[in-house]
Amino acid sequence: MKRFSFRLQSVLNYRGQLEKDLEDRLALKNKELLEQRANVDTLKRYNDWICDELESNLQAGCDANTARIYGDYIKKLGMDIKDQQRCLAKLQYEADNIRAQLIKAAQDEKILSTLRGKYWETYVHEFYHEEEKVIDNVLSHKYFEERENA
Repeated sequence: MKRFSFRLQSVLNYRGQLEKDLEDRLALKNKELLEQRANVDTLKRYNDWICDELESNLQAGCDANTARIYGDYIKKLGMDIKDQQRCLAKLQYEADNIRAQLIKAAQDEKILSTLRGKYWETYVHEFYHEEEKVIDNVLSHKYFEERENA
């Protein structure tokens, strides 16, 4: 009996490698997402701290120029936060796309793997069937040989 070979094994290997590559890309994108979220949180905390500092300086009686400088700086921080949030949304969108590709690749790989399993079961069944034939032939040959010699 011939050796088991799955004709689509190279495709299955490719799909498995594609899935691993997408997993790696998703891991990197998730790392970027975490870093970006940390950046946004840091900027928000810093913005809150600057606002609190401005409020305490206003209560202490600071001049208008200092208040304007604080206001301009807070406005700039607000724009930076919005830019970082847009970048965060873009990264989230990219991560979602990679995740969708990963799900599709995993499904494709699973389909081929299931198909390979079915081919393997068929091969094993045929192998045992051929083996039974050989055993039957050997036993019948031995039986008839013993009858002739007796």
